[in-house]
Amino acid sequence: FKNHFLQLVQLHNPAIAILVETKLHGDRARHICSQLPFDNFSVVDSSGFKGGMWLLWNKAEVRVDPISNLSQVIHASVQVTPYSPPWILCGIYASPRFQERIQLWNSLCSSNNPNLPCVWMGDFNEILMSSDKTASNSISQTRASLFKKCLDSYNMLDLGFNGPRYTRRCFRRNLGHIYERLDHVFCNPEWNNLYPETQ
Repeated sequence: FKNHFLQLVQLHNPAIAILVETKLHGDRARHICSQLPFDNFSVVDSSGFKGGMWLLWNKAEVRVDPISNLSQVIHASVQVTPYSPPWILCGIYASPRFQERIQLWNSLCSSNNPNLPCVWMGDFNEILMSSDKTASNSISQTRASLFKKCLDSYNMLDLGFNGPRYTRRCFRRNLGHIYERLDHVFCNPEWNNLYPETQ
């Protein structure tokens, strides 16, 4: 992991990075974070070998003030330069369990200021539309509509992607290989106006 991650950092030179589903907690997670090429970090511990999330940043390049760490989301305020407006970053690893994802949608809808620029990124563990899945069985309209309602409450825009369309592959005996797009980056119009060339 460390070698692969270091190659990505060298290639893209990010000021901020979010790692999801780290499956690590406690001193082990913090020890690894301290060895990565970032001088600050905030950790959401995994529950056993499930979940976990790390927010890493370099304070010389960007100001990041963590607001709260919950089991499925890290909230932080970000300021790129001393003169630029702050915005809200939400790093997300949504639970594979539907009832816990509903709690996340409710939390996102109640904890963000709709007037601030905001970006949500990570693994949402939910299918938003039928084109996000290759299997012949249909998506759950109920689950997709609850996800969409959460996004619509903040006018969140999907920033799209470069590279492979699908971010998860699994195998079901009766369906074969299933490919799904579960990872997304969403932003509201205020954030998009600040960074219109974002990829």
